Parts: sequence; structure tokens; C-alpha cells
Amino acid sequence: RRYRMLALFLIGFLFYNDGIQTVLSQASVFATKTPELSFKTEELALLILLIQFAALPGAILVGFLADRLGQKPVLMSCLAVWVGLLVAAYFVSNKEQFWALGGVLALVMGGTQSVSRAIMGHMTPPEHTAEFFGFFNLSGKATSFMGAFLFGAIFKATGDPRAAIASLLVFFFVGLLLVALVNVGQGRREALEAEG
Repeated sequence: RRYRMLALFLIGFLFYNDGIQTVLSQASVFATKTPELSFKTEELALLILLIQFAALPGAILVGFLADRLGQKPVLMSCLAVWVGLLVAAYFVSNKEQFWALGGVLALVMGGTQSVSRAIMGHMTPPEHTAEFFGFFNLSGKATSFMGAFLFGAIFKATGDPRAAIASLLVFFFVGLLLVALVNVGQGRREALEAEG
């Protein structure tokens, strides 16, 4: 209760991180089950390699922008890109478009995680760093079933991978809303007051 901004941010993180993890884990289902795509195993392997190679420069770019523009605006921009990716995925009609989406995903994947940790660290009292980051990591794993459950339930009910991927928008919208309410400066002051 003493770290209201940090708590609010953590709840927002749980939502959008679950969305991110579900997109990453279910992208192969979407790519193979969408009739216009019908990716083969070797094509998926190449796409995963592309994403892994592009994620590092993406994280560096996001870190550079966070230093220049501020962590919260950059995080919100990254989340807006994730929303755009899901909307675009709903309308994707060929493999080339899906490859392009994979490239954009790679650019924001690592950066979203790194800027989230930076914001968390900024609002965490130094004497509680290990404790809070341990909770940060554990809670992210503890709630990671929600997105996969929703994706699976929608896919099973409709047989439509497009509807299933679009259902994940709710995690990003809730996450964006909660992050928008976070005042990082106030969160930092709460951390310093608790330290003092």
C-alpha cells in the first residue's frame, strides 16, 4: 500500500505481459491454422530466427528512445505497436505480410520488456530490489495462463485463429490504461520516502 504507483504499474504489466507472452507462444498456431498463411515448419523456424536476430537491435533502439524521450512514453508507444500488430494480424492475407509483422514484432519485443524493468527499477526502493523484482518475475509467470486460456477458448469455440488473436487485444488495452495512470515521478518519490 505504500507503493501505490508501483502496484498500479505491476498490475498493468501483468496484463500486457500476458498478452505479449501469448502472442509469442501462439503465433505459430496462428501462422499454421490461418488458411491464407499455412506456414510450414521450416518457414516458422526461419521466422523465429529472424525475430531473434532483430530483437537485439530493437531492444537497443527502444533503450535509446527511452533515454531521450522518457521511459513511460516509450513503453506506451511500444504497447500501441503491439495493438497495431494484433489488428494487422487480423487482416493479414499472405505470408509476406506476416513476415513483415514478425520484423516489427522483433523490434518491440525485447524493448518492451527492458523498458518495463527500467520503470520497475525506478520506482523500487533500493533496499527491496531483490524482493520486488523476485515478485515481479514470479507474478509474471503466475498469470501467464490467462492469455493462452483465452486464445484457446476462442479458437476452440470459433475455429477462427483471427478471432483468437484479436481477443488478446483486451490484455493490451487494460495494460495501456493502467500504465497511463502511473505517475513514475510520484512512484519514485514513494520509493525514496519509504527508504528515508
